Amino acid sequence: CDLYLAEIKVIKEHIRDLSKQYSIFFVSFEPKQSIYSFLESYGINVDTNIHIIADEKMILLDQYRIKGYPSFIILSKDHKIKTRGTVIDHNMIVRLLK
Repeated sequence: CDLYLAEIKVIKEHIRDLSKQYSIFFVSFEPKQSIYSFLESYGINVDTNIHIIADEKMILLDQYRIKGYPSFIILSKDHKIKTRGTVIDHNMIVRLLK
């Protein structure tokens, strides 16, 4: 997906710091293994705070107010949604890491 390709550098640069403070969910309708392979090809290892959700039936759109796929949801350690969306940018990450 072009969106992931554009964001992968930002994600790769900050994923370790983010995953120390938050749980990160990447959500797509793509098969889970495709998403794992994509992330791993860019050196991003999925660990206990980084999760992949393959929402092939697209049932999470309304439940989590997601506007489209691929998307992400970032939860605090107390399981509250801190942010979600379809675009991960540097400024958003900096705000979360403060």
